Amino acid sequence: MLTNTSARPMRIIAPRKPLVGPLIDLGDIEDRTDSRTLLRRVKHVALPEAVDSWHSSIAARVLADFPPSAIWIPNWVACIAKHPTRAVLLSWLLSCFSDAKPKGKRKRVCRAQALDEHNHRWWCASRGRICAETLLEIASFDRARKYLVNRKLIDCRSTPRGLYLRPLAYGLSNAYYSVTGDSEAKEELNQGDVGREWFPSQTRRAAEKNAKGTRVPTAISVICDRATGPAMLLAHVLYWHGLNSDGRCRARIVRDERLWVARSQRQLMRNPGGDPASLAGYARKLAVSGLIEIETKRWSYDTVRDRGKPTLHIRPRPENIAKALLSRRQEIVRAIAQQKPVSQ
Repeated sequence: MLTNTSARPMRIIAPRKPLVGPLIDLGDIEDRTDSRTLLRRVKHVALPEAVDSWHSSIAARVLADFPPSAIWIPNWVACIAKHPTRAVLLSWLLSCFSDAKPKGKRKRVCRAQALDEHNHRWWCASRGRICAETLLEIASFDRARKYLVNRKLIDCRSTPRGLYLRPLAYGLSNAYYSVTGDSEAKEELNQGDVGREWFPSQTRRAAEKNAKGTRVPTAISVICDRATGPAMLLAHVLYWHGLNSDGRCRARIVRDERLWVARSQRQLMRNPGGDPASLAGYARKLAVSGLIEIETKRWSYDTVRDRGKPTLHIRPRPENIAKALLSRRQEIVRAIAQQKPVSQ
């Protein structure tokens, strides 16, 4: 019988460590079924009857009764701004340089009409006017403006008439390409035209086609005491607890007979506009004010990827949101009235 004397000795493979981390006791979790598994089970079937759902609540109807007024924050803007306040200001300025169709004319033109000696377009407004439209405090606005100017994303000039602001196309194209890898932005960057305008640029048209973002209604900003971070998070939660085009609720996790949205540490890292610590802080602030309910100790989202660790589960509290909307109705109406655009 032939034997291979040069063969290596057999390796003994140690058993894999359990996926549950050492700092968690499974007895603290309500059950061993993670939220991702629950989500898959009900993906193609009707949800069981949930208690206190947002989409069928009085609060959702009260919010819909207000005049339509909101600020749209694209995800790519939130990523490059790296803070909700800066994201709100930059999103507002970009909306001022979007398409506008004058009455009686077929051709669309830029909303910003003020021109300087170099034919550069500017948006002119006072500090008070900008803060009224963005719902920002003056000090927060000044800090956000200085950051965006230093990053060469916008330009700003101060005059006796007010502030003149304009987006810088080259800096925005570079930032947009770094976030999205868009080919049109790369082609425009390769041309090396540093002084080009934002409105006629290819990057602007490509960015406006990128429809992913967060719509923050004015009423939500007011009941969050005009704090941009909590307002963005609450608007995000209400979106996921709303209905999609098929009439089905986007939130599909049912625990304690209620609908929840789960956000693990891994998902919070991908969330634009903030780091996990700040987003968790916004959630705690909303929970203290009673606008949402959070659960952080009992349930896991993904047993494999998240090692069975408890993850953040969020649901809105419609009764408290309705009370806040009704008690601050007059303030909301005034804020909406102040957000009407001024002709340039």
